[in-house]
Amino acid sequence: MELTKHTSALAIILLIVISPFSTANADTDSKLISPFFSATGEFLSVIDGGNSTGSDWQSILDYGFELNLKALTSSVPGTLTIHAETIQGESPTESAGDFSGISNIDAFNTTRLFQAYYSHSTPADLEIKIGLIDIDDDFATTEAGAMFINSNYGAISILGGNNAGPIWPLGAPGLFVKKNFKTKYLQFGFFDGDLGDEIENKRGTHIENSSKEGYVLALEAGIETKILEHAGVIKIGGFHHTGKAFTHFSNGTEDSHQSSLYAVIEQPLAENTIGFSRIAYSLDDNNSTVLFYIESGLSITGIIPQRDQDILGLAISLNLFADDYMASSNALNGDETIIEGTYSIALNDNFYIQPDFQYIVRPHEGKENATIIGIRSGFEF
Repeated sequence: MELTKHTSALAIILLIVISPFSTANADTDSKLISPFFSATGEFLSVIDGGNSTGSDWQSILDYGFELNLKALTSSVPGTLTIHAETIQGESPTESAGDFSGISNIDAFNTTRLFQAYYSHSTPADLEIKIGLIDIDDDFATTEAGAMFINSNYGAISILGGNNAGPIWPLGAPGLFVKKNFKTKYLQFGFFDGDLGDEIENKRGTHIENSSKEGYVLALEAGIETKILEHAGVIKIGGFHHTGKAFTHFSNGTEDSHQSSLYAVIEQPLAENTIGFSRIAYSLDDNNSTVLFYIESGLSITGIIPQRDQDILGLAISLNLFADDYMASSNALNGDETIIEGTYSIALNDNFYIQPDFQYIVRPHEGKENATIIGIRSGFEF
C-alpha cells in the first residue's frame, strides 16, 4: 500500500516537472513531450439482491507521456508512449455475484506499467503500434459505450471472459497494424497470449511466452455508414488464440486453440444521440466460458437545456454461458442480463460527476437479481 502511494506521488511530480516542455510550443508536431493525467474515483453499493448487500469505493490514477521522436531528432518519426496506472480500493462485485464486474476500474491494487509502445502514422494512411499494448484499445470498441461503468461495455466478454489475452489492466508484447482507406479500414493485431493473473503480473512487466501459452491474433474490418445523414461505422472481426492450455469442459482434459467472431455498429441517430450495438459468438463451445454476447445502448448529449456537455447513457447486455462450462462449474445461472443507466454531469471541461444505476438479472454467481447504485467522479488534463 505504501509503495503504491509513493510510486503514484513520484509519477505526479514527474508529470509536473515535464509539463513545461509540453507547452513550450503550441504546434503539436514540435512538442517534445505531451504528458497526460486523469483521476477517477467511485462509490458503488449493492442495495438489494445478489448474494448480499455491500458497498465499497475504488479509484484509479492514469498517467504517462507521449514523446515526439521527430521533435527529438528529425531523422526518427513517430511517438513513444508510456502509460502507467495506480489502482486503489475494490468494488462490491462479489456481493452482486455478476460475471464481468460492476465496475470497469476494479482491479488488483498496485502501481503498474500498462502500456509502453512506439507508434507511427505514414503518409500512406498506415498506422503502426509495437510494444506493450492491449487489445481492447483497438478491437471491438465503441466510443459511446466507453462512458458506462459496468465492465461488460468495455473489453468484449467473448475475449476477456474466455482467455488470458491482453485486456485492461494488463498490456502485452504485441504488434498492431491498421490500413485506412477512404471509407474503410482493415487492421490486424498479434499479441502475447498469456500474461499471468493480475497478482503475478502486478507491475505489468511479467513477459514470457511458450507454444503452450500461445498468441492472440485479431483481425477487424470497418466501413463507414451514412444513415439519416449521419456518419457511423460497422465493424466485423474475430479473435484466434493459438494456446494449448485451455480446459475442455466436457471431460476436464487440456484443449488447444479458441476462436470467436464479432460485429459492431455505432451510428448517430440524431445530432445529440448515438446508438451502438455489439454481438459476439465463440466458435469453440467446448473450451469457452462465454458462448454468446450481445449489447445495445444509447448515448444522448444535452437533454437538459443549458447542459450541452452532459451525457445520458442507457444500455442493456446479455452474456450466455456455454453448456459444457456450466455443467462443470458451480455457477448458478447460465445467462446474465445487465441493464445500466448513467448520467455524466460536466462541471467544466476537465471535471465530471456521474450517478449510476445498474440492475442485473440472473447474475452468474448471484442468488437473486441485483440492484446497484453509485457515483463516479473524474478529472483529467
